[in-house]
Amino acid sequence: MTSTVKKLYVDTRHRTDDSNSSSDFKITMKDTINCPENCKFALCDISIPHSWRPINNLCNLFYLWFSSNDPSYNGTNFVVKVRLQEKVHEDGVELANEIKDHLKGAILVRYTEAQVKVDNADFDKDTGLIHFKLHSTLTGFKWKVMTTKDLEYYEKNYDPNMKFLINNVAYNCQTHVASNFTTYSMQGTGSLNIVAPYHDINSQILNNLGNEKVDINDKHSSGYSYYTNAININPFRNIYIHSSTLGGYHTLSTNNSRSIIKKVPINENTGFVIFDRVLHSTDYLECGGQSLSTIDFRFCNSNGQVIDLKGDNSTFSIIFDF
Repeated sequence: MTSTVKKLYVDTRHRTDDSNSSSDFKITMKDTINCPENCKFALCDISIPHSWRPINNLCNLFYLWFSSNDPSYNGTNFVVKVRLQEKVHEDGVELANEIKDHLKGAILVRYTEAQVKVDNADFDKDTGLIHFKLHSTLTGFKWKVMTTKDLEYYEKNYDPNMKFLINNVAYNCQTHVASNFTTYSMQGTGSLNIVAPYHDINSQILNNLGNEKVDINDKHSSGYSYYTNAININPFRNIYIHSSTLGGYHTLSTNNSRSIIKKVPINENTGFVIFDRVLHSTDYLECGGQSLSTIDFRFCNSNGQVIDLKGDNSTFSIIFDF
């Protein structure tokens, strides 16, 4: 590195042609930057557009488990995967109404409104919780909102009486006409084929991860009052900037990621720009001895998933100290 290269200005508009997106990209310098053995770096002057919405491609699914001993349904267990529409939800009332509408749609995949209906779905402003009930005239009707732990359990543990089937893999999976709903029968063989953390709003917005020890008998009867945990309209609290080129894997997150080089708090709502000008002495990471010509970056949530900025561009600077 020459003495004149003390700061690198990065604009995602200048990403390489083989970059995946404006939030998963690479930059290539004309001249290689050779870092001395004692060189350290830090990111600063970060400007990232808040282009995603609360319900987004990483947080838009809702899983519901149903069962009934009614002879007309032969005791079949099944799960409905509900896909919520991507849009801005101003408050918990709008989100509760959205969930109620999708609950009705999910029920109609399998039952009639006379057999199973949503009693209510309300947001309590005092507690920050969403509450709803399901009522059914069917014999032995049971239901449950699937948590991340439930999904993880059934994905890893084979149970012939509780098996998810995925479309185009299982022989008796049914797909509802509406693209928002997919039904998985639990009889037969196959796999739910879901990659953690499942993109479900139950864990990210409703803050219900479930318990480590899954009780497969923990199902709700008709008329049970279901309460979410305190909801969070914005499921992402921070943007984690990753790089496999910089950093030397000297950082560690609670999801065991070793490539994070900067955490950026999300301090603006959708439609605004997130600025981070804070720089601490402890933000500097080692990069000594590296030769940098191409550097990769990923803007991720806390689960390590790339956040979709919808093509909107970001800027930041890299300070080299030696």
